[in-house]
Amino acid sequence: MPKGTDRPTTNSGQWKYDQSSNRLELQNCLGVGDGFGKMRPDFVTNRGGCSFPVERRWLLDEVGFAEIPAALDHSVCMDMLAALDRAISRRAGSRNLLDVAACERLATNLKNHAQLGPLLPRGAVAVQCTLFDKSAWRNWLVALHQDLSIPVQERVSHPECSGWSEKEGVVYVQPPVAVLQTLTAVRVHLDDCMSDNGPLRVVSGSHRHGRLSAEAATALRDLSGERECVAHRGDVLAMRPLILHASSKAQARGPRRVLHFLFGPEELPCGLRWHCAV
Repeated sequence: MPKGTDRPTTNSGQWKYDQSSNRLELQNCLGVGDGFGKMRPDFVTNRGGCSFPVERRWLLDEVGFAEIPAALDHSVCMDMLAALDRAISRRAGSRNLLDVAACERLATNLKNHAQLGPLLPRGAVAVQCTLFDKSAWRNWLVALHQDLSIPVQERVSHPECSGWSEKEGVVYVQPPVAVLQTLTAVRVHLDDCMSDNGPLRVVSGSHRHGRLSAEAATALRDLSGERECVAHRGDVLAMRPLILHASSKAQARGPRRVLHFLFGPEELPCGLRWHCAV
């Protein structure tokens, strides 16, 4: 691709984003190039046009999320589940799992992952790891919201910091939107997560509207609709914390276990310091 751009080039055609498949379709195109006169090998052409998985970085920045199928082997997921069973008690979730050796190793592996690493902030550190263990007998729903709080070492006095709280002994704060825009959340699916497992639902592009009131969030969801993010074991979803998201209760009996990592820059403004950084 040409220097200074992360978007593919084409010799003709029009872009159309398909929310249901999280793909960009280039309609009426003759070919898709890499900017240096070569055809991109990952493009799938068809009669009357072409369709391909867009650069994931573009999806993350513009749409608010990007999916990486089969990012982890099933054996890695099973080993992680065994490690989690040994490390924590059975409950709906825990927010502070970076002190579990297996989670710390996985965070490092995610940063070095060939497909995921480029989606993370430069010099990224993992600052939070949460287990969501949902099933028909351990069940909950999540209303439409944005992730606005981050874990920090202590309270500070700064006019741009608000919403202070404490969860599981850790201090949380809502930092300036500019900070939230630098973060990337990574959801690692340790089980299959189909429509009856209460999967994540997102409002595409909503992260670009900053911090939203409840009324504005509902209006944007009604206008744009939601995209259901089903996944198989080993799939990974990268998302911007500011994207509007929700989930329903699980209907299936099987478990839906997800490790939710938060990655951010090593240093924070406003005198804030991460509670933990790996």
